[in-house]
Amino acid sequence: MNPRALVRPAVLLVLAAALLSVFATPGLAQKPPRLKIEEVQVGFGSVPLVAEFKSGFWTPVYVYLKAGPDGTDAGGRLTVETADSDEVRGRYTVAFPKLEPEEIFMVQTYTKPGRTECNVTAEINGKIMATDQRDVNSVAMGDLLFVVLGSPMPSLKPALNLKQKGNGEDEDDSSYVHEGRCRVAAMGDVSKLPKLWFAYEPADLVILTTGSVIAS
Repeated sequence: MNPRALVRPAVLLVLAAALLSVFATPGLAQKPPRLKIEEVQVGFGSVPLVAEFKSGFWTPVYVYLKAGPDGTDAGGRLTVETADSDEVRGRYTVAFPKLEPEEIFMVQTYTKPGRTECNVTAEINGKIMATDQRDVNSVAMGDLLFVVLGSPMPSLKPALNLKQKGNGEDEDDSSYVHEGRCRVAAMGDVSKLPKLWFAYEPADLVILTTGSVIAS
């Protein structure tokens, strides 16, 4: 028997196995996760992009979980971890329920960040299902934070940051409203109000407007 006749089928088998491994791996990787973290909002605000919080103070955190096509078999635990100003890492854990297929569920939790790094982990039955790590920006030291509940007040922020004009010609810096800036965070959705009192720690003033409030 010709030795080349034996070698050729063996080479073909090796090539076929290599091709199967190349094309099979992406197929497995594309399987949708059972749970993922859609968005994370640290601080007060209507959306994550404009959310405000103060470093070193307790603040609300909103984590949006989305279940995969099969949902989740059970509820789980969500943990937010940050480091304070002394580089001591703090963890706050809350539970979330079993999710239906494709369901999006908002988990309200809390943290006390001293830095801008925020880590979020979602676990089910002790197994890590989803993680998220991001940098967030806090309100500058010396700034005031106003939290508005109800209808938007677009003119509030410009008005608060204007200088108070006096009648005298020799007015000094004491005529200013505040040495820092005044930041305004609008909370139109009642369901996003923190349930625990200490989460309001970074707010210098909470304003309840007389306009409509969104209730969900």
